Amino acid sequence: MDFLLFRLYAPLSAWGVTAVGENRHVQAHPSRSALLGLMAAALGLTREEKTAQQQLDSELGFAIALERAGTHLSDYHTAQAPKAKDIKKGRPASRYHELTAAPRHELTTILSKRDYRQDMVARVAVWNRSSQPDYSLKRLLEALEHPVFTLYLGRKSCPPSLPLEGRVVTAVTLREALTTASFNNDCLDGLALSREDWTLYWESDSKVTSGIDPQQTFSRRDQPLEWNRRLFGMRQEHRANLAQGRA
Repeated sequence: MDFLLFRLYAPLSAWGVTAVGENRHVQAHPSRSALLGLMAAALGLTREEKTAQQQLDSELGFAIALERAGTHLSDYHTAQAPKAKDIKKGRPASRYHELTAAPRHELTTILSKRDYRQDMVARVAVWNRSSQPDYSLKRLLEALEHPVFTLYLGRKSCPPSLPLEGRVVTAVTLREALTTASFNNDCLDGLALSREDWTLYWESDSKVTSGIDPQQTFSRRDQPLEWNRRLFGMRQEHRANLAQGRA
């Protein structure tokens, strides 16, 4: 079976979880919604292109090998913003429009605590769930090599710091696809762990053989439901340590 394989690294990444209020927590490995967003950005799809976004979502499956979870960083933010009632009136399209939506003396201050992961390293495997996909692995690879929009790791302030080194590989199992490919490690000396310490995350698909037994299955709210409103549903994800989760 064919997989599109690439690697993600940046000094800061922010794979968000459900956020309400001023605290914006993150997880160590990418969410499904974030990876779909990465692909959509590379292809040039906007949130308003609902049909295309749904098609992309229905066609792609993801698995992740977390080479290094990184360390936690919490950052205290203050930002100027108009009052909520003024935002609802105009629905500003940009930061500039948001700040000019109301007189300057009426702007207020928003406080938030935003978490990040420092020096996370992860490799991602993507496969087509459809036998005749609109978004083939070859098309996705070309998009990652020449993205239309800027790619980022969870937040716009977290662009990738190394080339993704995408390639299409053929493997019998997910485990084989994620663990046999080599990437350029010149800039990651001392960061990436040995393969025995990697953690694999994947979603079930009857077309794909994992090659490893899950040690844990948990629910994650990262299945996009409404792109414009940023509504997400639950899905199941498997987890296993590469050394302990023998097939």
